[in-house]
Amino acid sequence: MHPLQLQIAMRGAALLKVGGLLAYSTCSLNPIENEAVVAALLQRCGGALVLVDASDKLHGLARAQGLAQWVVLDDELNEYPRYAFTDVLSRSHPSRQFV
Repeated sequence: MHPLQLQIAMRGAALLKVGGLLAYSTCSLNPIENEAVVAALLQRCGGALVLVDASDKLHGLARAQGLAQWVVLDDELNEYPRYAFTDVLSRSHPSRQFV
């Protein structure tokens, strides 16, 4: 599902006006469909997109804080090395501090 979700997010980003907002939402609890898609989107856009807290702009939108790291399993449930979203953010935005 990750490739399709990323393709949809990339299309949405391509349609954004400068200064526009893109809200990414799924019905999944799987970080591969959520945080991993956002991480890949930010990575592929090479700094053209910035992750922002839009709480003050979207008062009625139900949302939750995303994961900063997650475990990735293959089809045999073998664990891949830990993936840290903060690593992606640090590479995309070197002048900012992420925890």
